[in-house]
Amino acid sequence: MPHTRARAGRASHDAGIDSLFEFLLARVGESVSEASLRGDGPAERFSRQSLSILESMRSDLAEEPRRADEVARFLYRMSAAYVDHPDYRSYWTLFSAP
Repeated sequence: MPHTRARAGRASHDAGIDSLFEFLLARVGESVSEASLRGDGPAERFSRQSLSILESMRSDLAEEPRRADEVARFLYRMSAAYVDHPDYRSYWTLFSAP
């Protein structure tokens, strides 16, 4: 399971969680662009809201690291939709356990 370490009064989360955030932010960012190009307003709004949620979760995790395991499981479930993407990392499946 991912874990956190406190350094100089701030939490440093596991590289696995960071990679999940980066992957999902990139994929959802692509969805925003694609929806915008298609002129699909509802899909674009949904994707922008998803980006906002991801960014808030990342910020919250830095402030309250004890929730790292729960966040990792949620992010894994989100990333599972992209399992066929070439940047998907198979070790993320380790985060899916309860």
